[in-house]
Amino acid sequence: MQITPFGQFIQGSTPLHRLDLRVKLLGVVVLTSSAVIASNVTDLCVIATMVLLAVAASGLPLSKLLRSILLLAPFYLITILLHSILTPGNSLIELPFSFNITYDGIKRGLFFSAKIALIASLTGPLMRTTHPSSWMHIFGSISLADSRIGRAVFPLIVTMGIALRFLPLIIEESQRIRQAQISRGMDFKGGIVKRAKSLRPLLIPLLSSSFDRVDRITTAMQSRGFSLTSSRSIYRSHSLKGLDIVVILLIITVCIVIFI
Repeated sequence: MQITPFGQFIQGSTPLHRLDLRVKLLGVVVLTSSAVIASNVTDLCVIATMVLLAVAASGLPLSKLLRSILLLAPFYLITILLHSILTPGNSLIELPFSFNITYDGIKRGLFFSAKIALIASLTGPLMRTTHPSSWMHIFGSISLADSRIGRAVFPLIVTMGIALRFLPLIIEESQRIRQAQISRGMDFKGGIVKRAKSLRPLLIPLLSSSFDRVDRITTAMQSRGFSLTSSRSIYRSHSLKGLDIVVILLIITVCIVIFI
């Protein structure tokens, strides 16, 4: 089964795909901040509802959301364990060295684990419904002004844009190389030393193809007259539409419910 790498853009025409990136970033910042400062289960339920609406609007299957949440299962266990031991309250299990597992600690650990799960679930819909060119437009608008800050930030912006575009492809290519090596009889299982040695047939083709891709990208950019020092213009102008206004009003409503 082919697994879509984390952060790779998925082509689509869903409402979340059509939403302006500035509005999506605003929503992620507000929901993340709300999850951090949430003090009761009701606030978390409101945030979870918004996350489910975002997933439904993105057209992504719910299984991908659950997969991104379950990837952080060790962090949930550590959070619950630490809170259950360090939070005072009604003792459930007595441990050595005067430590106790408390009911209040378990409840608090589950609450903070839910916060972590909600924050983790916000990244997937954002990355998978946002084209890399949109990121370049948002970050590139900083460098359009003919100023020292703009000229200093622009190389970093170009690097970030290229990374956002090609890192998921490199991850996908590493999966293909690994499957090809397994089909040739390569065994990636075993101890640490054996796994380290088995990485050579994976890293050498991956580095070779990556350097080849870098060379082709550099040649294409140079042939089009790209320069980090020359002034630039924007091909497309992005303006807020009706859907963006509705989502902004919905975000304001969530802020009123949680923060007030």
